[in-house]
Amino acid sequence: MKYFFAFFLLPLQLFAQADSTQPADLKTLYAITATSPQTAYAAGETGTILETENGGATWNAVHKPKGPASDLLGIAFAGKMAGVAVGKDGVILRTTDGGKQWAQAQSGTIQTLIDVQFVDSTTGWCVGFEGTILKTTNGGKSWVAQQTGVNNVFWSVWFTNKNIGWVCGSRGIIMKTTNGGKSWSGLDAGLPNFFYSIQFVNPKMGWVTGGYGAVLKSTDGGASWEKQNTRPSLSVFKSNTFFYGMEFTDSLTGCIVGDGGLIMRTANGGEKIEAVSSPTQEVLYAVHFSNHNTGWAVGTQETILKTTDGGITWTTQGILQ
Repeated sequence: MKYFFAFFLLPLQLFAQADSTQPADLKTLYAITATSPQTAYAAGETGTILETENGGATWNAVHKPKGPASDLLGIAFAGKMAGVAVGKDGVILRTTDGGKQWAQAQSGTIQTLIDVQFVDSTTGWCVGFEGTILKTTNGGKSWVAQQTGVNNVFWSVWFTNKNIGWVCGSRGIIMKTTNGGKSWSGLDAGLPNFFYSIQFVNPKMGWVTGGYGAVLKSTDGGASWEKQNTRPSLSVFKSNTFFYGMEFTDSLTGCIVGDGGLIMRTANGGEKIEAVSSPTQEVLYAVHFSNHNTGWAVGTQETILKTTDGGITWTTQGILQ
């Protein structure tokens, strides 16, 4: 099992040492979220949290510990003021003042936490290693473990309401709940793949993306999945390209990001997914839209890209240290 994780998790650098070619003061950003087209937050290595309040014209470090700190791998807000960041060693950081100050919350676990999502101002979930799923009903103040009966790594969580949600992760696992996480059942996507991101735009329609160019779509709540090859030269199991982040702004329009600065976009629900011009070759780990037009993508070397036309074109944004 140790070899298994070491081999397949290296793309996310969770266990790898820092790249010697990367400047010491530039951190990998693993997650991005936004509360408006002007205000967004990025989280990453050594506890780094960056904030912009002007649409990304400048970014400021609102949490950047000087000493050793756990990497932050996921971030989400439950409204404009309350937010949560999760990461290695079960770390959960929480803000109640719009990201100005962050304090540690008790997670009750030492397992690495990778993704977090809120469906309203109080209810949210985070997921991670060893089948870990935690739920909060008070905006992130406290968390309760939910049982899944598996030990897979969960990379992504998505709920469409307080009851219906999905998780995806290692060894092709996808699980679903219809009762807020009290019980989880497995779904068969037909691939023993690594799924890094899952999203549903409604209780029926959703997508999952992951390793080796995998893009799958469901129109029945996850009961069945259809492979959506992104282009003839990038078919499932015939590409070394890994897709780490995905976001759909509606049932038709979505973007996928991954290795080598790759950005894919669809405007027809995934029937046709094509690469768009990217201004970077850095690995992109996450993408998030604040509305149909405005979005950001983040990755290695504190790369932050922005789009204002729904993902058709992207520009690089600078960092104010």
